[in-house]
Amino acid sequence: MATIRDVAKKAGVSVATVSRALNDNGYVHEDTRKLVEGAIKELNYKPNEVARSLYKKKSRLIGLLLPDIRNPFFPELARGVEDEMQEHGLRLIIGNADEKPEKEIDYIETFKQNNVIGIISATNQTEISHYENLTFPVVFLDRTSNQHPSVYADGLAGGKMAAKEIIRRGSKRITLLKGPMELRTAQDRFKGAIDELCNSNVDFNVMTTASFTFADAEKTARELFEKIMSS
Repeated sequence: MATIRDVAKKAGVSVATVSRALNDNGYVHEDTRKLVEGAIKELNYKPNEVARSLYKKKSRLIGLLLPDIRNPFFPELARGVEDEMQEHGLRLIIGNADEKPEKEIDYIETFKQNNVIGIISATNQTEISHYENLTFPVVFLDRTSNQHPSVYADGLAGGKMAAKEIIRRGSKRITLLKGPMELRTAQDRFKGAIDELCNSNVDFNVMTTASFTFADAEKTARELFEKIMSS
C-alpha cells in the first residue's frame, strides 16, 4: 500500500508539499499540484481519513444514532441514509442506543471525538442536553424536536393506510398498539389508524406500549394472547 512518502518521491516533492496539496492548506503551485495528483493516481494512494480529520478538525463522517437496531425498520432506515451519503462522498458511523439515554450520550461524545460533521438521530431522547451547543448540525429522522430540524413521514396518512390494508385483508378482531406518548410520529400513526377503524365495521382494542423495543413488544404480545385465551 502506497504511503504519502511514496507519493512525494514519485512526484519529486517534499512530504509537506503533498500534505498541503491533499489538505488544500497553504500555497502549492498548479504545476506541482498536478504532479502530486498524477502520483496519487498512479500509485492508487488512499489518504488516511482519520489522520486528515484530526489535522483539519473536519472529516467526511456523519454520525447516525438508532434507538434499537434489532427493530427491522431501523436497518432499512440506515440503508437509505447510507445510500444518500455515498452519493455525496460521505461515510457513516452508526450507533445503537438501545433506547438508553446513557448510551446515546456516550455515542454523541464518540461522534465528537471522531470529528463528525453532523449527526442524524432517530432516537427517542430528542431534548437531552447533550444535543445543545454542538459545533455541527443535528437533524432528527422519523422523530420531532423543538430545537433541531426534523424529517418525518405523514403519520396520519400512514396510520390510515395501515388500517385500510388490514381491513381489506378481512381482519375482524384487530389490536392497535399505541406507541410512546412522547413520540409525535407514533401518536400521529395511532390517530390515523384509529380514525379509520372507528369508521369501519370491525372490532378492535387498543394496547399501549412504553417503547418499540423487542422486550416491550414480547410483553405486550403475551398480554394480548392471554387476554384472547381467557375471553
